[in-house]
Amino acid sequence: MRPQTVGKSLVVCWGVLIAIAFWLFAYQDLRIFADDEVLARFPEEVARAGISISPLPKNATGRLVNFWNPDCRCSRFSQAHIEDIMQAYAGQGIEFVVAVPKKSLVNQALVTFPEASSAVVVEQLEGLSTPSAAVFDARSTLVYFGPYSDGAFCASGDSTPVELILNDVVAPGEVAPWLNLSAFGCYCDWPAPRS
Repeated sequence: MRPQTVGKSLVVCWGVLIAIAFWLFAYQDLRIFADDEVLARFPEEVARAGISISPLPKNATGRLVNFWNPDCRCSRFSQAHIEDIMQAYAGQGIEFVVAVPKKSLVNQALVTFPEASSAVVVEQLEGLSTPSAAVFDARSTLVYFGPYSDGAFCASGDSTPVELILNDVVAPGEVAPWLNLSAFGCYCDWPAPRS
C-alpha cells in the first residue's frame, strides 16, 4: 500500500470518529419530550404542583413555571430564551416561578433567573422532561405544558409554543389549553427523588 493511501485512509477514519464522537456528545439527549403514559396522567400533577405554589397576585394575568435543572446539558441551550421570555412578559403581568428538583438549587435558580418571584422544589415529576414550562392563566388553570421549543437547540421568537400561549394569556379572552408533549428536541428526564 502506498503511503499516500494510508495517510488518506487515516485522515478519513479520524474524521469519521470525530463526527461520531461529536454526534454522541451533542445529540445524545435528542428525543421525544414525553411518552404516552406521561400524557395520560400529567396535566393533573402539574396543575396541583403549580397551584400549590401560591395564589396569583391580583394584578397578575398568568404564571409561568420554569422547570429547570442545571444538571441537564440541554438547559444551556434554553437559558437565553427563557431569560428573553421573562424580560418580555414580566411587564405584562406574568409571574415567574422556577421549579427545581432539589432544595440545594433554590438559591442558584433565583440568581440565574432574577425575574422569578420564587423558586420551589418539585420532586415528584417522574417521566417528565426539562427544560420545560407550565403556563397558568389568571384563574390558575393550566393552559400549557411542554418544552420552550423543539429541535436540538432552543429557538426563540414569537412563534415558539410558550410565547404563543403567553400572548393569549396576556390578551383578553379565553385561552385554548395546549399539552405539548410530542415535541422532539434536546431534553433530560426530571430527576427522581432520592430515597
